[in-house]
Amino acid sequence: AAVSEPEAAAAGKFIDEHPEIKAAVDFHTFGSLLLLPWQYTLERLPTAECNYFAAVGSEMVKAVAAVDGDRWVSQPGADLYPHSGGLVDYCYEAGISSFTFEGRGSSFIVPDSAILPAGQEQLAAVVTMAQQVRV
Repeated sequence: AAVSEPEAAAAGKFIDEHPEIKAAVDFHTFGSLLLLPWQYTLERLPTAECNYFAAVGSEMVKAVAAVDGDRWVSQPGADLYPHSGGLVDYCYEAGISSFTFEGRGSSFIVPDSAILPAGQEQLAAVVTMAQQVRV
């Protein structure tokens, strides 16, 4: 069930207690992807919402590429595979713009040499998100 696990319950409680939150990110590895809602279903968001997330996501992946040329793909999370329990869907339902970063690399174990470049890319994307997100 939604927010049934202790960690998810704590995150959900925090989100619910802070209506001033306008955006959120969920950092994962791997795949050089920026995942948008929905993640639990192949059903698409309403057109205006789809367009909004696609536009912000496009700007975010441009920001990543501007750091060192790494090419990310922005897509609904369910296009990777449908999965429930994600922060992005919970936040979307709460009116928060939210994205999942699937960082650089080709496995869940990222070499030490990839950590700094990944952080630089993701920081650029987060700054762009902050500039683009609706308030």
